[in-house]
Amino acid sequence: MLFACPIAVVAAIAAPGEIEAPPRRPEAFLRTVILQDLSSRTGRIHALDATRVSMVGPDGVVVALPAAQVLAVVMPPVARGDGAGRAPIDAWRDVSLIEEVPQGVLRLVDGQTFPGLLSSEPAEADRVRWVGRVGGLLSVPLERVAAMQLRPVAIPTGDGKSDVLQLTNGDRVEGFLASVGPSVTIEVDGKPTTIEAARVAAASLANASKPAEGAWIWLASGAVCRVTALTLGQDGRGEVSLQAADAASVAVEAGEVRAVAFDVAAFRTLAAATARVTACDADRSWTPPPLVGDPALALLGAADIELPGPMAVTWSLPDATRIAGTVELPMSSRLWGDCEVIIEVATSGQVRPLWRGRLDESTPEAPFNLELPGGSDVQWTVRLEAGENGPIMDRVVLRRVLFK
Repeated sequence: MLFACPIAVVAAIAAPGEIEAPPRRPEAFLRTVILQDLSSRTGRIHALDATRVSMVGPDGVVVALPAAQVLAVVMPPVARGDGAGRAPIDAWRDVSLIEEVPQGVLRLVDGQTFPGLLSSEPAEADRVRWVGRVGGLLSVPLERVAAMQLRPVAIPTGDGKSDVLQLTNGDRVEGFLASVGPSVTIEVDGKPTTIEAARVAAASLANASKPAEGAWIWLASGAVCRVTALTLGQDGRGEVSLQAADAASVAVEAGEVRAVAFDVAAFRTLAAATARVTACDADRSWTPPPLVGDPALALLGAADIELPGPMAVTWSLPDATRIAGTVELPMSSRLWGDCEVIIEVATSGQVRPLWRGRLDESTPEAPFNLELPGGSDVQWTVRLEAGENGPIMDRVVLRRVLFK
């Protein structure tokens, strides 16, 4: 895998023999490199390949890190006016990232996402033909499809036993999806029903999800793909070989690459972990639950999590040995927000404090990188306590929290 992308990092650990000549690449892109110990460094990357990640230091000298030390390369978090539940990142609809809004999204059972359109070509038995913004014409077995979003509506949920069609008039049809093309055939109680694709807004299929594995890439088009090879040349152009497209190579610009994970199975995200509210503000009759963004739309799947007021939330993190991320007051809370954030871990029934910090206008965010004890019963808790001005503007967002 070669990724000679204009990106890079301020400092790095490297053997003396890995120092290269200073680059002369003004087009380099700002990215954050996340290392295996979950520490991160933001700067500009000169190149990536199967053996190393080369980063531009503050003196202009390129320093190379062994690729084995790197977990992922990702765009730095972008501050937004509100928390995860109020303004989730939706890359395929974000006109600042792409030239036009695609009409649909195809999602596979392992989480791969392809913005694009349902093909107008005749239906293919047990497959869906999809014209992706990345990969061109894809032919994907229906058993690998989790959902199709043909219109900007919510994907319907089902009982896990039947496929579900959401029609443009709001009706639902449940059964077995037999074919997809210019018309869609769904079997209801053993009887086939054919519906014009133009009448279908979205569909969810009762296929079991599968864990993500291997190397993945997140692109500015909103595509999230497993890759078999990634090559970007010194001119910022290159090719990506997509596994879902039968390893077909597609051209990409270096600037389109928003994130790369060299092995998505090497880390987990807090947004996907099981959580429960374990304490609420005694002065309030009801405390709303945490707001979690859509992992399918977040880089690395690490969606933002907002604690909308004083409360304690506990996540079950079996066998976790390290966790890292950032706690932050959202922009709308920075004028009057003033709160204490306490992080604790419990295992074998014993609670141990890990981190404590105060967030206010002068210090609106704080990173953390904490060691965890491991074991099957690890319980990780974030406690938000109101400050001197009371709880009114005390909201905290957990950004890009990864654990392993």
